[in-house]
Amino acid sequence: MKVVKKLPVKFDNPEFKQALENFTQMRKEINKNLTPAASSRIVGHLTVLDNIDAIKCLEASTANSWQGVFPDRFLTRYRPVSGSRPVGTNHSDMRGVL
Repeated sequence: MKVVKKLPVKFDNPEFKQALENFTQMRKEINKNLTPAASSRIVGHLTVLDNIDAIKCLEASTANSWQGVFPDRFLTRYRPVSGSRPVGTNHSDMRGVL
């Protein structure tokens, strides 16, 4: 089933097309068919990601039967650095404050 007329160049490969096809099929199975306009918007949301992360995003949405895609979960800038703690959790900084 072809729902997107023209993919961005970085997504014009068999792996991305298969992931998009799987997502489209899942949507059909949950009775939430994608229109061509909705499919184009989904691909548009994924353009902030590279090809590999876009495929992972589609696969996660398919595996969880999500109706949409959530590219923010795959953006590198949102991934915490290993071993880092949120600001303000070092309680030794609080000595003498109370």
